[in-house]
Amino acid sequence: MRELGITRAVLLHEAVHAAQSCPNGALSLIGLQRKVDPAVVSRIRYLLHNHYKSNNTALEQEAFVIQSQPDAEQLIITALNQRCSP
Repeated sequence: MRELGITRAVLLHEAVHAAQSCPNGALSLIGLQRKVDPAVVSRIRYLLHNHYKSNNTALEQEAFVIQSQPDAEQLIITALNQRCSP
């Protein structure tokens, strides 16, 4: 991943999935709504259409949107604290 320059993006994306899996291990949407640059929206659509099964589209789209945010780390930490704390 490091060689491709995608380490941060992949870690953020997978951290979103970790938050989506709380509290019971089944993936569900976090429900965070954020505006996304049209170029990023286009890239997300491309990735979803060409690399993901349609039954995972909403979960993957949410992960891509959150990872693209400038405050992605804080958004994910907040989601983990809210959804995964006992």
